[in-house]
Amino acid sequence: GDLVRPTWQHDGENRFVLLEGGVLGRVDDMMIIRGVNIYPSSIEQILRSFPEVVEYRMTVFKEQEMDRLLIEVEDRLDNPQRLEEELRLRLSLKVAVQSVPLGSLPRYEAKGKRFVDQRGTVDASS
Repeated sequence: GDLVRPTWQHDGENRFVLLEGGVLGRVDDMMIIRGVNIYPSSIEQILRSFPEVVEYRMTVFKEQEMDRLLIEVEDRLDNPQRLEEELRLRLSLKVAVQSVPLGSLPRYEAKGKRFVDQRGTVDASS
C-alpha cells in the first residue's frame, strides 16, 4: 500500500482527510537494513541532490550474516566521501558508495530497476 501523510480538516459538522503531502512511498518498497527502515525513493532523492551523479544502482546483500547496502554511482564527483557522509547522516546508516565508469550501469527506456536485493541468494563466500 501507499504511505501518505494525512491532514485532518473540519468543515462545520464534516470531517475529512487531505493528502497534501502526496504519496511518500510504498510499504512494499521499504527494506530493512540493520534495523533501519529504508525506502529506495529516499536514497534516490539524496543521490539526485548531487548533480554530479549521472546514474546509480543500489544493491542489498548479506555479508557475514549482516545486511549491507552498496550504491554504485556513475559520477563526476571530486569527493565521493561527501556523498557517503550525506547518505550516512540522512539515513542513519553507513552505506558503501563505489564510483564506476561512466556508461557502465544499465540504462532503461522507462522506469529503471535501480534496486537489486540479493539477500535471498546464496553467498558464494560461505
